[in-house]
Amino acid sequence: MVGVFLAEGSPHVWGMWIHPTWRNRGVGRNLMVRLLAWLDKCSPDRPVILDVNPSQAAAVGIYTALGFRFNGVEEPLGHDPPAVVRQMVRRPRSMRKPRIA
Repeated sequence: MVGVFLAEGSPHVWGMWIHPTWRNRGVGRNLMVRLLAWLDKCSPDRPVILDVNPSQAAAVGIYTALGFRFNGVEEPLGHDPPAVVRQMVRRPRSMRKPRIA
């Protein structure tokens, strides 16, 4: 499951969850690849934003591999203090360097 909404005109990924029996099989990465491809078509000039608990190393790894970078914004994770979420941003397609094969 992955969800996205518009916040101030930019897509904001609000959550991703994979059933435990399907984890570590590339499902999360595949969901994000497909979501980002769709967003590149729908909103090519907008950054994609998400919040992640930095202790979720697998999620951080997926997001980083797909071009997301931490931007310094950090907030308390409301339901699990003192945990935090950190914001990550993926630059718009028009601002990304082309991949060299």
